[in-house]
Amino acid sequence: NGGTLNFYFHMYGASMGTLAVQQCVQSICTQIWARSGQQHSSTSAAWTQATVTLAAGTTHVRWVGTFNNYRSDMSVDSIRITPTGTLFSCTFNSGSSNLCGMTR
Repeated sequence: NGGTLNFYFHMYGASMGTLAVQQCVQSICTQIWARSGQQHSSTSAAWTQATVTLAAGTTHVRWVGTFNNYRSDMSVDSIRITPTGTLFSCTFNSGSSNLCGMTR
């Protein structure tokens, strides 16, 4: 069904490289989001929220950060994955047979 990935990121420093997100299906990973260079004006600047759509079949997500030297800082925080659609549907009304494995 896929889903949505939400996270906050902060990238500050004169030698900032690239922060990328990859979605993986088993061992095959593809880049779905990236930002390069300094994205924030100071260490105290507000973090930026990113929202990325995940494809159906995604088994895991990974972040890849590269930088040019020690004079740059990048971080991610508040990571949330929300599945698309309904994970399961149960009906507990009288006469229903869809009880998600539960008995009355």
